[in-house]
Amino acid sequence: MLRLSNANLSSVKIILSAYNFYPVHKGGTEVYTKALAVYLQGINLEVLVIVALDESNTIHGKVITDNDEIKAAYYLYENIAVLGVQLKGKPQMIFMQAPVKYGPKILNKF
Repeated sequence: MLRLSNANLSSVKIILSAYNFYPVHKGGTEVYTKALAVYLQGINLEVLVIVALDESNTIHGKVITDNDEIKAAYYLYENIAVLGVQLKGKPQMIFMQAPVKYGPKILNKF
């Protein structure tokens, strides 16, 4: 088990990935992801949840990137930072392509 001292926690950033998240989707994965994010925040870790973006959760956030290939929106849900990402025309590829191709460009905004 990884153990971190309190001195090391201030620089730790955690990214959690789920297909959907609150407030629109409220299934088992969302419940678990939220609980894990709250726990990690409780031990002073910075948490970002990355999810597939659809039009229903676009209205809850601020669009930070929108071009021919990708759309990304950021919002807070109960003090949890959420980044919704959509690869236009290829929603099923979000978790295979987005982290490698777009991750550094989008995550540098945080």
